[in-house]
Amino acid sequence: VVARPGPEVLASIVRVRARQDSTTLEEAVQVRAALELQSAALAAQRDGAAEPLLRARVEAMLGARSSAALAEHDRAFHAALAELAGNRVLHLLLASVASVVGETVDANVRRLVAEHGLAESRLRVARSHEPIVDAVVARDPAAATRAMADHFVYWLPPAALGCLVAFAPAAP
Repeated sequence: VVARPGPEVLASIVRVRARQDSTTLEEAVQVRAALELQSAALAAQRDGAAEPLLRARVEAMLGARSSAALAEHDRAFHAALAELAGNRVLHLLLASVASVVGETVDANVRRLVAEHGLAESRLRVARSHEPIVDAVVARDPAAATRAMADHFVYWLPPAALGCLVAFAPAAP
């Protein structure tokens, strides 16, 4: 009997190819952002128990005792959202891309904690996820897409926005 390969197999292949091809982190983040918008929209279109799960993930962010824990709770939120989307291919692809960009999440959270301290950083990270939860719970795919785009625009440098440039605030 051959075991069914899990998402870690594709993640391993993606990581190896990214290294072999000298793929930039920016390229991986751009793909993740596009997939995350779809994940949010699909999760908002489904019936289910999204609210308790997603709110628990946000609460976990607020209780994080280190930058590493905060980053892990962020990843758990996005993994839960992908599962709630109900699209197995999307879930598989997001898990694979997330394995490549995990360092970026860690670095962003460490930078935030260094600049603002852990308590303020927990609030900022949690608040950046709340509009996503609200839109998914309201079953509003357009608002969920916008909330996820805003989330990524908050974290990404302008040069990395790609399709998210349409969601970026206008320059003053």
